[in-house]
Amino acid sequence: MAANKKNQYLVSALLFVLIVLSTMNLLSCGGSDVAPVIYSISPNNSTVTAGTGASPTPSKVTLIGANFGTKQDALSHVFIDKVETGTAPTWTDTTIVANVIPFAGLSTGQPWPVNLYVSVNGQVSNAVTFTYIGS
Repeated sequence: MAANKKNQYLVSALLFVLIVLSTMNLLSCGGSDVAPVIYSISPNNSTVTAGTGASPTPSKVTLIGANFGTKQDALSHVFIDKVETGTAPTWTDTTIVANVIPFAGLSTGQPWPVNLYVSVNGQVSNAVTFTYIGS
């Protein structure tokens, strides 16, 4: 009889451990611990032409990658040289369409290389370089 209680205790303890491990695994499956990755940007020539002046017209840049998350939230951002681009019109786990506005002081025809990257839940992607050209 003592062996039977011991076996029941071991089975109960094992089930408890399995439940805890399963719960921990489910909680970490949201992708929050995986850094986003940018594979490519479009336009393919890596040049964005946008109007300059007091109210420049934003251009759109499409980022193709992975681990962006299914939607943009308070912890999901696109940055250009450490400046957040604001709300993206399109945001999926593999595609982001971001609005980009040229920096103040960009003159017509002047190339300005910048780094673009994505941050999701504190995880930062690789940087991709593209060039603004003022128009």
